[in-house]
Amino acid sequence: MSQFTTMNIFTARPFGGTTLAIVPEADGLEDEQMGLMARELNHSVTAFMMQPQLPGATARLRFFNPAREVDFAGQAIIGVAVHLASQGIGPDMIFEITDGTVAARASGNTAVFTIESRLRILARPELGDVAAALSLPHHAIDVNHHRPVLATVGLPFTLTELKSLRALEEAAPNVEAFRVGHKLYPSSFNFAQYCYYRKDDNVHARMFNLHDTVVEDPATGSAVAALAAFLTALDGNQHFTVHQGDYIGRPSRLQVRSTAKSVSITGNAVPVMGGQLIAA
Repeated sequence: MSQFTTMNIFTARPFGGTTLAIVPEADGLEDEQMGLMARELNHSVTAFMMQPQLPGATARLRFFNPAREVDFAGQAIIGVAVHLASQGIGPDMIFEITDGTVAARASGNTAVFTIESRLRILARPELGDVAAALSLPHHAIDVNHHRPVLATVGLPFTLTELKSLRALEEAAPNVEAFRVGHKLYPSSFNFAQYCYYRKDDNVHARMFNLHDTVVEDPATGSAVAALAAFLTALDGNQHFTVHQGDYIGRPSRLQVRSTAKSVSITGNAVPVMGGQLIAA
């Protein structure tokens, strides 16, 4: 039997933010078992914790969404750090992940992680393809600052700036357009869309991704990291607050700071449930 804990991430209150499941003793689990458990738990991400292999590391982590393993998940770093801090570990932690290490620091229900700003531009999707995926007219997309860009610092997202909060509210995923986009841009993580509207130091955002259908994520740390790195490359150091999940009743808040070398994201996490997976 495998124990698990669930948490809400990027919120100070239960039943807000995005969801995370943590399996704290995952050594010995096979890849297939982890995938099946993540699908059964059906959270945005399930984090599997294992004994570290590198000297000085706190834990080794693997991340699965209900469909597949992913290399990076910002909400999982925040949640695992807060979970371990509640057990007296930390405050400074180093996590091994598939593509290296991530530094984190946790105190109480708040954690911050910092990653290297290894920004990669994978493609520049056509405006029409993005507009179709979001069910928006072309003129709702702001191209004065930047055109839509497929960027990554861990997971790829199409980053699209919108002209107004109204356009953000009216955005609605078009499943067929997502499938077409995924074929046109095969490196695009199912043509995942991160659309946003910025006013001063506040970024209002939504993220849509195609699994069996299109789902909206209440908070997406990896997309925020990609956005921060991209905006830093355009405009220099960044400091802003991301408001996500408001349109689906799960408000999330992420604090972001970035330089040319690194991106730091701060957020809260609260425990919600615990239990056992008997079949595992």
